[in-house]
Amino acid sequence: MFPKQKRIKLSPAEWKRMREYILNRDGKCLNCGYKENLVPAHVIGKGCGGDDSARNLVSLCAVGPNMTEGCHIRFDRYEFSLSNRVLAMLEQEPLYLDNN
Repeated sequence: MFPKQKRIKLSPAEWKRMREYILNRDGKCLNCGYKENLVPAHVIGKGCGGDDSARNLVSLCAVGPNMTEGCHIRFDRYEFSLSNRVLAMLEQEPLYLDNN
């Protein structure tokens, strides 16, 4: 069994900065490509041991085109999974953002 890793938990100010970074990094919903109503979504939910690192966050739409149900809700219900391209991109992300 692997030793338990410390989860990254951000302060409200750090979360705001991380949110901006994630939304700017992706620029669109990484499932459908919609560019409006984006929110950061945890790839591995916090209740399942996920953290607030850039490697565990992606942009998904909260509300889709024509006011349809957004990808964030559908992702939380396991209706789709992220592509291998997106998962490979996340592996290259830093755990922490620089303080600059």
